[in-house]
Amino acid sequence: MAQAQMLLGLEQTYAQKLLQIAEEKTKCKIWTRNKYNDIVNLMTKEPSKEDKTPAYYYLLTKYEILQCGDIQKIIRKRSSSDDDIKYYACLEDMYNIVYKIHIATGHGGRDKMIKEANRKYANVSTEAVELFKELCEECQLKKRKIANEFSVISAVLSPDIESKEKALKDFELYIKRTETGVFKDEETQIAKVDHSKSQILCPHCSVLFKCQHCTSKDIQIASLEKEISYLRPRMRKQESLMCCQCCADKEKPAFYECKECDKYMCEQCNVKHNTDPALVDHRSKYIDPLKYKVKDTFQIRGIKIRDMKMLNDELLVVADGKENKLITCRIDGRDLMEIMLPMKPFRMAVTDENTVAVSFGSNMKVGLINVTSGESTKEFKLNSSCFAIAYNNMEIFVSCQEKTEDISDSEHTVHVINIHTGELHYKITLSNFTPENMLVGTDARMFFTYYGNKCICTDMTGRNIFDISAKNMIGPWGIAFDNNDGMLIVCNKSKNVHRISTDGGEKKVLFSFPAYIKTTRSSAYICHDNITGSIIIGRGYKFAVFTRT
Repeated sequence: MAQAQMLLGLEQTYAQKLLQIAEEKTKCKIWTRNKYNDIVNLMTKEPSKEDKTPAYYYLLTKYEILQCGDIQKIIRKRSSSDDDIKYYACLEDMYNIVYKIHIATGHGGRDKMIKEANRKYANVSTEAVELFKELCEECQLKKRKIANEFSVISAVLSPDIESKEKALKDFELYIKRTETGVFKDEETQIAKVDHSKSQILCPHCSVLFKCQHCTSKDIQIASLEKEISYLRPRMRKQESLMCCQCCADKEKPAFYECKECDKYMCEQCNVKHNTDPALVDHRSKYIDPLKYKVKDTFQIRGIKIRDMKMLNDELLVVADGKENKLITCRIDGRDLMEIMLPMKPFRMAVTDENTVAVSFGSNMKVGLINVTSGESTKEFKLNSSCFAIAYNNMEIFVSCQEKTEDISDSEHTVHVINIHTGELHYKITLSNFTPENMLVGTDARMFFTYYGNKCICTDMTGRNIFDISAKNMIGPWGIAFDNNDGMLIVCNKSKNVHRISTDGGEKKVLFSFPAYIKTTRSSAYICHDNITGSIIIGRGYKFAVFTRT
């Protein structure tokens, strides 16, 4: 009885929170049972003149009704009767549906559950799955345990000595392991350390290891590294670690790379490498052991990507350089829709969860487009060609080129206009470069990609703050913010993606293009999904989604 009441309480909590999420999103396909029945009645009855609204015709293009005995169900519109049937579930049924999927996948993760749900249902969203996992007690316990283990493991395996020493505070987490590889009794498993004699006693064979030069802290770190070695396969599965290619331990994470040797190395192998007289000309460098991998690819035939942006509800917006239109879809290519425009779009900037600002190049106009309704809400006329565009704090920043016969780099300006009135607030003169794409941060800084192989940061007066360049940053083009105070820059010629901190202090290459988009000659664009952490690259008509998980 108590268990039934607890399950009922969870179901009610889930329904309330999911309803709140659905109400906050303007474009949501999770309906209450009453709304669900209203849609069924509207689509099955003979429509009156009042019923024939744009919303009615939208329903007919997206959905159809399937008669299941005495029950009528909404399904996704099919192009033929041979297509798979994908049901739409109402909000009140969502808990039981997601619960069954969660159990069937063995308390599976988000992606595994969504893949299973998509076999039968069309509206089991990411939010519905993630909300259920937040309420699943077993998943939360496992998540906390793995998170704690992984943070300590990462610190111990890092070459940073301070990180190693800090990890010792959590040493007790690893001195107990069970028979199945989790924890054992402390008395039988802990490596006994004699701090005064700088020695360690193996708990299995009682062999005493001594070191004349190591401190007791070094011995503790060494024993901890041995103690957590059994967790390395789990780490690789969790975060796709690059492993050492020089030592016998093939599961050991690599923290260094030598371009001349074309190998990844752990800390110990890197020391041997750097002290080898035969390799005196080689220079190894520290690398991030976590790497991205391609999660998904898709194509939208007949288009040429001119720009793309990500909205907060995981909706991808693409500017088509071939025709006068925007295209919206999910990051797996599903739910494709077109929005016709009066002119060819050039660049875009997200202004809110439903709206993008679009520059129209030589037409000298900027428009605000609501991607949910497909309507143009505002249009601003400028006196010069409009190219790169960004948005921040109720202001639209437009990179312009004055229409003169003799144009020099110094004549490129950024026009700052009010998003409500369209009035020009002021102009910012850019010196010595032509921006390809731009961002504006909340710290009153502007960031530009310049095809002269640089990322340039300026203040709101156009004064240069810093430049970033590198040998492997050739042809920087698309640019986007991530959700960790960094910028992602995709390069056309070096065919890779760089991450640069917004203060210019850190820079690194995240990954190179896969063959899927490497051979495409069109310019590359990039955006970041803050919800899933995925990076989306678009080039020509092809898209690739990268993820760390």
